Amino acid sequence: MMVRPEFSDVYCPIDAEHYAIVRNPVDRFINGWNFARKKQWIKNDQTPLQLLKSYANNPSSLSRGLISHIKPQTSQLYKLNEVTLIPIEKIDNHLNELSDSLGIKIHSFPREHSLTYDDYDLDDEFFLLFNRVYSKDLDFLPY
Repeated sequence: MMVRPEFSDVYCPIDAEHYAIVRNPVDRFINGWNFARKKQWIKNDQTPLQLLKSYANNPSSLSRGLISHIKPQTSQLYKLNEVTLIPIEKIDNHLNELSDSLGIKIHSFPREHSLTYDDYDLDDEFFLLFNRVYSKDLDFLPY
């Protein structure tokens, strides 16, 4: 369960196991960029690098909706060292294990087509800045 700190008392009992479904940080950013173009939160011709520069230099210039789609995942996780991180690419395996241990059938996690950074020609400048801005995600998440 991914819970912001202000809701932790309501949604995170002390004795509960905590889980978070996480994504490859670069893939998540690219999907956020693509979603922002569809929602017209950014200009259609804005590149991923331009959006990354905007986020790195002046995040308050971006809409809250857009920021929620591109900010580092670790900034949204409560008790980072006490949560089991499940990469979204492996969610079906985890659901099968949980299903077996509980003795109930849990259906597959529905997903729409997701873009990956391999779908785009991102250059060294993008990755250098991305590595700086998202360093905590890159260090902490299992990617």
